[in-house]
Amino acid sequence: MGTTPVCGDIMKKVIIGILAIIPVIIVLVVAMISVFISVSAYIAVDDITIDKDYLQLQYQSGEEVYKLEDLIDVSITPLRASNRSFNWTIEELVCIDENYNEMWSAGNYLPPAYVSNSETSEDVDNIDELQDSSCSGDGFLHINTYCSFVLKAQAETHTVSCRVYVVGFEVETINIVNDSTLTIGQNALLQVETNPLEAIVETWLYESSDDSVVKVDSNGVLNAVGAGSATISVKASVYGEENKFVEDTIEIVVEEGATKYGNAITTSSNEILLADLGVDKKDVSLGMATQWNSAGDGIILEQSTGVIVASGQDVTLTKCDEGEIVIDNSNLFEAKEEGGYVLATDGVLYLSASFADDFVSQQPEVTWSSNREAIAKVDSQTGVVNGISTGTVIITATTAEGKTASLTINVQEVVTVLLIETPDACAEEGIAKETIVGSMVYDNLLVNLDEDEIYNPNVEDFNFTKKDNSFEFNFQNPVLPEGANKEEFYSAFNFKVQEYVDGQLVDSNKARFELNRMIFNGEAIDGLTELVVTISAKYPKLASHPEYATNQFTIKVTKGIDVTDWYQLMAVDEENRLITESNKDNNTAVATWDMCLAGDIRRAGGYIPDHQLIEKLDKILVKLSQGRKLSQSESQMWAEHGEEEGLGRLKEEREFARHTTIVLRCNLYGNGHMIYGFKDQYDGTGNTMLRIIDGNVTISNAIIRACEVGDMIVENPEETNSLLGTCIRYESEEPSNFAYRLENNVIEYSIIENAAVALRIYGTDVTIDGCIVRNTSGTAMYVPINRNETGVRYSHININNCIYSNLLGTSMSVQFDNFSDGDDPASVQQALEDQAAGRTFVLTQTGFWDIHNWQPLSTLSLIPEIGDFNEPIREAVKESEKFKAYSRTFGIDKTEYFHLGFIISGFKSITEIETPYPVCTFEDERIQQVSTLEVFEGETGFWTSVLSGLLGDNPVYLYTYGKNGELTPESTYTVEDFMRAIHQEN
Repeated sequence: MGTTPVCGDIMKKVIIGILAIIPVIIVLVVAMISVFISVSAYIAVDDITIDKDYLQLQYQSGEEVYKLEDLIDVSITPLRASNRSFNWTIEELVCIDENYNEMWSAGNYLPPAYVSNSETSEDVDNIDELQDSSCSGDGFLHINTYCSFVLKAQAETHTVSCRVYVVGFEVETINIVNDSTLTIGQNALLQVETNPLEAIVETWLYESSDDSVVKVDSNGVLNAVGAGSATISVKASVYGEENKFVEDTIEIVVEEGATKYGNAITTSSNEILLADLGVDKKDVSLGMATQWNSAGDGIILEQSTGVIVASGQDVTLTKCDEGEIVIDNSNLFEAKEEGGYVLATDGVLYLSASFADDFVSQQPEVTWSSNREAIAKVDSQTGVVNGISTGTVIITATTAEGKTASLTINVQEVVTVLLIETPDACAEEGIAKETIVGSMVYDNLLVNLDEDEIYNPNVEDFNFTKKDNSFEFNFQNPVLPEGANKEEFYSAFNFKVQEYVDGQLVDSNKARFELNRMIFNGEAIDGLTELVVTISAKYPKLASHPEYATNQFTIKVTKGIDVTDWYQLMAVDEENRLITESNKDNNTAVATWDMCLAGDIRRAGGYIPDHQLIEKLDKILVKLSQGRKLSQSESQMWAEHGEEEGLGRLKEEREFARHTTIVLRCNLYGNGHMIYGFKDQYDGTGNTMLRIIDGNVTISNAIIRACEVGDMIVENPEETNSLLGTCIRYESEEPSNFAYRLENNVIEYSIIENAAVALRIYGTDVTIDGCIVRNTSGTAMYVPINRNETGVRYSHININNCIYSNLLGTSMSVQFDNFSDGDDPASVQQALEDQAAGRTFVLTQTGFWDIHNWQPLSTLSLIPEIGDFNEPIREAVKESEKFKAYSRTFGIDKTEYFHLGFIISGFKSITEIETPYPVCTFEDERIQQVSTLEVFEGETGFWTSVLSGLLGDNPVYLYTYGKNGELTPESTYTVEDFMRAIHQEN
């Protein structure tokens, strides 16, 4: 008898608590809902860095193996990240060993380079598996031949790359690639490829088996002087080996020419005898500006140029001055607009001069000079030219009589293999593994503000002037030499911008190059555009392998603005607002500029109010107002922080930081970057970082972090309190008008984390695709469904391939409020009609939905707001045999867990309706629905009977894995595995 009043009081309070909670968000949480303990959070990796972005390795022979941690130092922040592991992969692998490449392509050889957790190749069962090889951070790099590739380290969504070039300096073989036929009078430069391509050859030796057929000089120039054949031998010295050479030969066949000098004759005489030409008169006919001499055995040249026909071939006759000179073989070495001969910056060219008259055999004495000795020097007596720096240089030979001949030489870094660092603008970043850049950037956004005003700018003072966005392509090989002329260096390369039109690549006007800088044509870009940039050497060392000297990049650019700080986010927000409002009358109220994150962005400029400092300064101010004397340290602190004016600024900054929300009317491309805030910047759980007020808005590849907790050192739970704020809120500008809905909104390949509530969704259709939602002190998604005089506010949500984890609440709470009155048949009928027409909550789940949210029954709280009476609810759960059908026991101590997926609550049950008003479909078969009606109805225990009666008309629908599926309380996940899974699914 004595306990009855107590039980009655308890039940009265329970009833009041339950009735009060029905129109409010209901979440499933652990008992300490008011405290977010940091060790329960998933602390993400925020960055991964390496100590070098380019690495050159020398290959010797066989398979060479390097421990990766000995080659490159890797750093991961923060130090307290939940998962500090990372993986290595190889991309853009190019084999520059022809013989090896042939065998590799046939599937008979290991890849030129690969990474593995094993130090030996004996564990390789399938060569094909190494094409996309990966290994852990302490793995090994295997090198099998000369090649280039990108070595990429990935920690969660963050990646960093190092370009690796594997070279060999000791030549193994050489290969002559010239045509084997010449005609008398022709010349040709021997084209010799080395294996490896970057082999250092200090000495070249050239020899002809018959100088009467083919002569070869120190430059490797062939001159065909007589009909027949000759063997040309080329020897290359082996670097570091004295008197050791490798050799290749080629058989050159020389065919008869029109004359003994070929098809072009130069002379200082007006008369040329046929005998000197080595032709018979019967084989010769006259052409332009020529006639027979009086004896009929020679040709008279009437003008400076004439033509005869010998043996059916045109022969050009050219008059020169007596004593005129030429530089030998200058036709082979003269610089051209593109292609042609290139003298390496460390190369040597041996020049000689002859009289221009083909019939004069003696050699002239000349003095050599260079017009640009910073580009190339020439020995004044020998004519030996040494390349120094990039550019063109004129080498001149001068006789004592003042006759001159000049040769323009193109001096360049010899491009055997062109390697360019992949710019951030086209890197594969984040979960989406892509980057989308804005076509424009703000130009001096805060130019009109004084420095004292920048911390709290008024959007009316923003300067919205924009300029074309741009970025550089940094060359890794060849490197711009120190002190070199940039224009001359980059003029040796072609920069081409193309785009796809009807499936074909065509030249594009969407961007241009100035030297190595790509500049978008912002006016020409309207919407998301894919550009293909090709950069190639104009003068590749290996004309037979242009692919080695060519790089190609794909860049995705949108009509948008690259933003780097919170003020620029505010500016895009404000500019889109002005554009939208100005277009409302034309029914085209759409935003113009997308946002593209060019880096991580702190909320409100990243200012974190220092409450302790403000409190100390406030005490100092009180002392001063009371006329009390300050200590030396107080005086120093007061002066250091700007005295009373500085204190005022600190307080104003705090207020600004707390009340800034970005209204997103456009697409946001995160590029793997983050928008983040701090707990002190929120007034409560409802304060929002991003608010979407329009339809057709996509948030892609971003990390939206409401509260930064990664580096907090927590001594006790009270230090963190509950996480505050909302990451993203979907709600129209007219929240009271339920007839106005937002449609076609998307969050894809993003991480939404560290908030009281990750997503608040009011009257919006949202697709959540390939996302991670984690670390919430309440429910992850709050979705109210209700009605007022304007209509029904409802949301349709599509969830595809997502992970929800580390939730102190559930993954989603759908709250029906004022949707229907179960006691009013007309209201029920209206609710049924709305349901049939889709004007109700609709959830469509596809792919997988991993919800890591198992909680012990000992701390489970179905309705936390009733505080001290959670224990009776837990007792009721323990009494229910039906409830145990959805729980699992794990661990040595046999702890019983319940899987808290999500809940739907707040509507009255209609007995004749088998399905409640929400419409949920699941492709993931693990998810099961269970209601409090099933769990408590018919139970005979004291507390189950009580709860069954109280919740009978207003059941809570729970969605749980129960005993279905492999995900257990012990299950974990990694972001890397998740990324692989969604890309395989999609």
